[in-house]
Amino acid sequence: MVTDSDGFPTSDFFQRGVHLIENGGVTETIFNNVVGIYLRGAETGCIPSMVNYANCYLSQYKPHLALPFLLEGAIRGHPDAVALLLCRCYANLPQFSLYFYWSNMVKNWAGIEEERYKQFFGGAKKMKNQFDNTCCICSEQQSDLVDLKTCNGCKLSFYCSKECQTIHWEERNHKNECNQLKILMKYHKPYANEIREQIMSGDDPKSIIPLQKLRNKLGLTRPRKEYEEYLDLKNLDNDLDTSTSTTNDDTINPHTLLIPRNNGTVYVGSWTETM
Repeated sequence: MVTDSDGFPTSDFFQRGVHLIENGGVTETIFNNVVGIYLRGAETGCIPSMVNYANCYLSQYKPHLALPFLLEGAIRGHPDAVALLLCRCYANLPQFSLYFYWSNMVKNWAGIEEERYKQFFGGAKKMKNQFDNTCCICSEQQSDLVDLKTCNGCKLSFYCSKECQTIHWEERNHKNECNQLKILMKYHKPYANEIREQIMSGDDPKSIIPLQKLRNKLGLTRPRKEYEEYLDLKNLDNDLDTSTSTTNDDTINPHTLLIPRNNGTVYVGSWTETM
């Protein structure tokens, strides 16, 4: 069994894609061929193929299409998938509860070289220092005159008033983030190490019941017709403004789709079938 640098099995499709790039360069034709090869590898459950397939979308400034595949890799325990999820999807968004969850998860995985992933470990530490004991809306700090309250869901966000809590919960979409965190805490965290070990051992992911249940709970198995409108959005490059979004024309900002839906599920799925 051939594995990648993190010990995850690689498929023949993954090896073909890497070989094609190494020997043919990155022309438009080769790039398009490689995208198709990585997709076929990802469909077989090859995590390295999922990560590289997502990277193809990231190179085209389409993070909303990369996210479901990075999340597929993350819930299976691949640190590269988590690193890209945090640094390329969540880093410029107010999703610090999810950021903390995933950075802590990687720290708990055996055999992880912390130096190799210091970028997002450092990002988590910076976020914690920035938001710890500070109102996440107005930056008011804990004092004799200010009694900060924590979010009942994630226990990570602090508020100095009901008004600030409402702004964060509704306008900043923390409700959505908290709901996804609840899904992860219930359906991923208790089984995370078991899922990771089975995947690294080469077990068929279709037979890993907690994994398939988690995929369903996160919305990764949503029917394609439910998110088809998001697949051909205008490329907005590095526009990180998530304050405006509409679902009835082509002006939807792809970055708004990185934030979970109200129920905590993803906007764009990966595969409806078990994989």
